[in-house]
Amino acid sequence: MRKWALVLVLGLLSTSVAVLADTVTITFEGTGSNSYNGINDYPYYVSVNGNASVAMSCMTYGNEISSGEPSWQATVSSLYNTTNTFGGAGKIANYQQAAWLFLQLGANPSANTAIGISYAIWDLLDSSAPAYTGPGTSSAAWIALAQGQTFTPTEFAGLAIYTPTTTPSGYGTPQEFIGPAPVPEPGTLALLGTGLVSLAGFIRKRFS
Repeated sequence: MRKWALVLVLGLLSTSVAVLADTVTITFEGTGSNSYNGINDYPYYVSVNGNASVAMSCMTYGNEISSGEPSWQATVSSLYNTTNTFGGAGKIANYQQAAWLFLQLGANPSANTAIGISYAIWDLLDSSAPAYTGPGTSSAAWIALAQGQTFTPTEFAGLAIYTPTTTPSGYGTPQEFIGPAPVPEPGTLALLGTGLVSLAGFIRKRFS
């Protein structure tokens, strides 16, 4: 019976996560000061569901966004999603490599590191992106480092891919972003808490 109870707990948790962030609202807040040849790179400051903005990397060199652009909808995907529900068939390895590169940015990357990694991510996922050759580490060198990694299922647990599903009227296709996974909404947390409390009461009665 204890195994059955554990399965029920895990099922409740997975349902909560699914409810958490299948679709979110993305608002672009602006960029940092890093740029190369007039093109901004990491960080892009993005708000998810109206929460405080966080630093993300954009993943599509050919798409554009601008300050003041209206919000849009995006789907959220796990970085260990081997079913290829985003990016197209065979792209999951590229996204995982991009996730590893994103993690190398750390809290305070140098300008050259931010530029090199931004271009490496673009080069992995967008055939229209040019290579970055320096100063600092080139995009090709960063890609080689990423491709030499072996990834684990939990390595990217705190990250997500935000793929646009709508386009604000009068604007081009928004960016796809990689960044911190969305924070659970209060209603979702309350639902999870209520479910766990009810389950605890059931288990207590069952074993009393």
